[in-house]
Amino acid sequence: MNGPHNITTDSAPPAAKASGARRVLLSRTGVLSTSATAITGLNEYEHALAQLIAIEHTYESAAEELGCSIARASNTMSRLMHRHGRSDRTRTIADLITTGLLDTTELRAALPDKLPDLPPRMLQVLTLLATHEVRTVARLAGISQDTIGSVITRAVTAIGAGSRTHAVVTVLLLSRPDLAESGGVRRD
Repeated sequence: MNGPHNITTDSAPPAAKASGARRVLLSRTGVLSTSATAITGLNEYEHALAQLIAIEHTYESAAEELGCSIARASNTMSRLMHRHGRSDRTRTIADLITTGLLDTTELRAALPDKLPDLPPRMLQVLTLLATHEVRTVARLAGISQDTIGSVITRAVTAIGAGSRTHAVVTVLLLSRPDLAESGGVRRD
């Protein structure tokens, strides 16, 4: 062991390897930390991109903010969606929030203090979009396939969001205090 705190690195155990870690930090008391990917399932770039998409950035504006190409931002989000078994970015971001992989403290700071008054149907649609595809939301809410798009657009506008993802994040964090207070994973 090295240094005053007797910390060293060692091969990652199988559970950590499964989530992407190659090495872990060890102390006399056991594992201190694994790689950021093993802890959060996201690397620094993925985490930053997901945070930006959650607060209404487009791929273009997120790429500009992160200093990368639009293709890299889009491809990274596609990989995240695939890795989390989702077919759209709204459900992927909602999943990252509800599983604690995104720092909700940072997201909360970008939201209004309270959820605007929404008709129950709009609130229902935005809530369902966090976990279901649009066609399933239409069926569950009793809305025709021809009408669901306009209901979503009106709900996004009513909430003052710039995108469907941003509207769903707003509803998730402002209607579920447990998510807003948990803070998610801190990235220091």
